[in-house]
Parts: sequence; structure tokens; C-alpha cells
Amino acid sequence: MQFYRFVGDEMRRDNHHLVDHGHAPFVLGTMFPEFSVSKAMAEQGRKTILHHFGHNVFKDGGYAEHSTKYQYHITYHYLNPHALAMANGVDLFSSAQLALLAKWVEFNANACKPDGVLADFGDEFGGSLAYLFGSLAVPVMTPRLAAISRALGHEPGSLNYETPASLAKRFKDWKPSTPPRIGLSPFFTKDRTVGKPAAAALPKPEAVRYPNGGYTFFRNGWSRQADYLAVAHYTDCMPHGHTHWDMMSFVLHTQGVTLIGDPATWIYSDKRNFESTEMRGYAYSPESHNCLIMNDDTLKPLKALGHGCCWGGYPPKHGLGLLQAGGPIEVAELWHDAYAPTRHRRFVVHVRGIGFVFVDLLARAGLDLRPHQYSQLYHFEGGVEMTPSQPKAGQTVRAWKEPASCFVVPGAEAETQWKAWRDERLADLYGVSRSPEGKRGPAPWVAELTRRIQGPSVFTNFLITSPAKDLAKVPSARYLGSTPAKWQFQQHEGLSAHALSLGAHGTLLVASCPYGRSLDHAELATDAELAVALLDGRGKLSTWCLVRGSRLSVLGKGVYRGKKAEWRA
Repeated sequence: MQFYRFVGDEMRRDNHHLVDHGHAPFVLGTMFPEFSVSKAMAEQGRKTILHHFGHNVFKDGGYAEHSTKYQYHITYHYLNPHALAMANGVDLFSSAQLALLAKWVEFNANACKPDGVLADFGDEFGGSLAYLFGSLAVPVMTPRLAAISRALGHEPGSLNYETPASLAKRFKDWKPSTPPRIGLSPFFTKDRTVGKPAAAALPKPEAVRYPNGGYTFFRNGWSRQADYLAVAHYTDCMPHGHTHWDMMSFVLHTQGVTLIGDPATWIYSDKRNFESTEMRGYAYSPESHNCLIMNDDTLKPLKALGHGCCWGGYPPKHGLGLLQAGGPIEVAELWHDAYAPTRHRRFVVHVRGIGFVFVDLLARAGLDLRPHQYSQLYHFEGGVEMTPSQPKAGQTVRAWKEPASCFVVPGAEAETQWKAWRDERLADLYGVSRSPEGKRGPAPWVAELTRRIQGPSVFTNFLITSPAKDLAKVPSARYLGSTPAKWQFQQHEGLSAHALSLGAHGTLLVASCPYGRSLDHAELATDAELAVALLDGRGKLSTWCLVRGSRLSVLGKGVYRGKKAEWRA
């Protein structure tokens, strides 16, 4: 009768409304039809569920909660009612809506790291998708989803219908403390066996963008050892929907380990989240994410963000440009205006088998003679070490946790400074810095890479995921321009261009010429906003791409010349 009081209430979009005005009355009204109010409750629940589905499930398969764990939580409040409706012969979703539900399940899979755990964005730490694939998603399971499930290490469940009589018969010989065999996939039982994924049903591991849901995911394979990068770009999501100020923040997982993540998401379930407004505010602010921060501006005071009902407020929406997926070089372009009038635009480049490149462009309309500070934060996961622990200017940093490692390589187009510290706000936080034996360790590392540049700027940072054993030496960026910008001075050459020697993997060449000046170097010559070329171990051109340029030469040989092209590869 408490839930019957909700019948006739006005509609909202928040997840609390979905649960108490939708899911709960639909389940009670459907399961107990003998009560006089059951029909009205079931209808109220159905209308509410469909209202939320129509307003919060995006056509790209994303969801209005810009929080991976929370939007995963909400799958329960659609898939569970759907299973109940199927079992009771009730029409809830149309075939088109069911297809979109399956698309949403695949979104969860794309948001999942190769270890089977969601990438951490928004409120709460990422979680395992075992329950989603083993039970919840069964009513919309397809061969494609089943193959993805097994690739991520989760056994897909199968659909069972049981009556009370058949359940009583099945449980006749059941003994307490033993796992039941009803409605559970083998993942949840002691005889768990995860089969091989069906290769023919697996989607090609390529970059996937969710323009409404606000994420781009890169993956170079479906094995646990694959390179994986997830990037957040809040766009059409619901304000206050468990979202954070995490403009273009990212998570890096490689060689079976998450090296760069978001350990502050564990604050959400910690008592300090409710006792300290500063802790809650820190969890939401750009300072706790892998963001590029301009002029030390974390955009909102920590305590102002700490109100219990804030939930992140109104983060800046992102613009989305080019996306080229599926090739040996993948490129995604995105931007935001959080630091208006300066726009921060970024090319995220995935070079398969090598790693990732960030090319950042910051400029404003009109004359700008002030030096600005740009600090890229790297939040390493608990238990990840960094070497050296106090890096010198321009030095390459290695982040590692056996058996995985990656190199963070600063571009050399302008002077850089490092600062590193352990995030003591996260010390002794459950889920962070724990050994396999469960012992708590030191707080996780944070590294901050800073440039101070006057006027419009462009600079490059590299995340090299090739295992250290494959490289002859620690990689460093060799600038292909003439004179790097001095600290607090202009980039007079107006470009960023580098060569990275990668031993047996060859040489990676990356250039960006966004301000009307071109690069003319014996190794790489171009006028493009972005040019990438990979030479193999013998020095031969292996693969290349060009964005918004009219010419490209590599090692003195012309690769492209013609009309200005949006994309050539």
C-alpha cells in the first residue's frame, strides 16, 4: 500500500523515481495480482519504466547517468522487470526497445576493461559484469553478446522458466551452503567454466564512440592482455546524474593491469564521503581525475561541491569532431570550453601495438599575451609504482605493477616540469592500495606534468604501452622543430612534432601544425593539424595518417600531396 500511494504521481527522470515509482510497483503488482490495487500498481510501474526508457536510454546505447557503475546499476531496473514480464505474459517493451536494451548491454561491455571490470567514471568504483552477463542480460542475449561475455571472462547465463511446483521439486535434495542450480550461470557456481568466445560473433576490436552517452573506448584486442583506453566526454547526460567534472579524463589498462585510473571513486562508498564536504568535493573535482587543468583552476571550490545533493552539478558539455576507427591508427577528436574563452581541443591517437598519443591544442579568439599554465594529471591506481618517483624536467616516467608497465613521455616542444606526490586523501581507503593478501599499502601516486606557454599552444604527450622488455632503452621524445618554447614564452614555431625511437617496434613520428605554420624536417614534413607515421624496425614506412592537411612526406619521400583532406591514411 505504501507503493500504491505513488500511483498518479508526476513523472521525473532520476533513478530514485524509476525504482520506487516504476520497478517496485510493477514487480509487486505483477507478482501479486490477487490484491485490489495490483492492476493499478502494475500499470503505474509500466508507465514509469517506459517513461524513463524513453527519456534516459540514448539511441547510441548510452544512458543519462554519466557514471559507468551507476548506469550499470540501472540496467537491473529494466532487465529484471522485463524478465518478470516475460515469465507472466505481460507486454512491457517493444521489439525496437529490446534491441536498444541489447545495445545498452553492449555499451557496458565496451565500458569494461579487459579484466572484466568496468572502467571507473563518475560516482562509485567500477564493478564486475559477471551478474549482468550471467543473469540480467539473459532475456536480450545474442550470439554477439555471448561472445563478448566470454571474451571478458564471464559465462553468459541461459533463460529458465520455473513454476513453484517445479522449483520445489528441484530443491527437494538441496542442502544448505551448496550453490543452487536455478537461474545461475556457471560463473556463480563452483563448477564455473568460461568457454572460448565465438570468434565469428565477436565485434572487431576498434574505437567506439558514444556521442550521447559521453564516452569513447579504444581496444586493440579481446584478450586480457589487450591495450584499453576509455575517455570521458560529458555531452547529453542528465545534470546531477552521478556525474563528475572529469573533462576528457581517461583510464588506461594494459597487459592485464589498470595502471592509470580513478582511485578517488572509492571515496563514494567510504564514510568520509559523508563526514567531510572536502572529501566529497575532491571526488567530483577535476583535481581527482586525469584532466588537463588550466591555470591551477579546479573550476569549483571543493566545499562548494560538497553539498550532499550536488552530485557533480553542471559539468561542461563536450564537442566532438573526427572519429576514425578500425585501422592501425585510430583518431578521436574532442573539446570543451570549461576554461572559456580558451578552448581545449584534443586528438586522442591509438597506434595499435605501440600505445596512445594525446595532442592538445589550447587557443582563444583574439590576442592573448598572457602565459598560461597547463597541468596534465596522471592518477595511478593503488599499488602502481612510478620510476623515478621525483622525475626531473622533461624526463620520461615509467608506471608499473607486475607484470604490466607503460611509459609516460612528455613532448619536447616546450619546457616541462614534473611534480609527484602520494594522494594522502586516499590513504587507508578501502579498495585502494591493497596487496593480493588484502594488506593495505601506501596511498596511490599522482604525477603532474606542467607547461607554461604564452598565447596559443599545441603540445603532445605519449603513453607507450609496449612492454619495457621490448624496448632497447627508455623512450624519449626528440623534437623535430628548431627551437622549443621557453618557460612562460610563446611557441614561436607554432607546432608540435616529435620522433620516438621504440627499438624493435621502429620509430613513431607525430606532428601537429594547427596555426598556419608547417613542419619541414628530413624525417617528417607536413602542414596537417595531425600527422602520424610509424616506421618499422628497418626504418621503412609501415602506416600513416593525416588530418586536415594537404601534404605529408616521410624520410624525404612524398606520401600525400593534393587538396586539403579531412582524413587520409
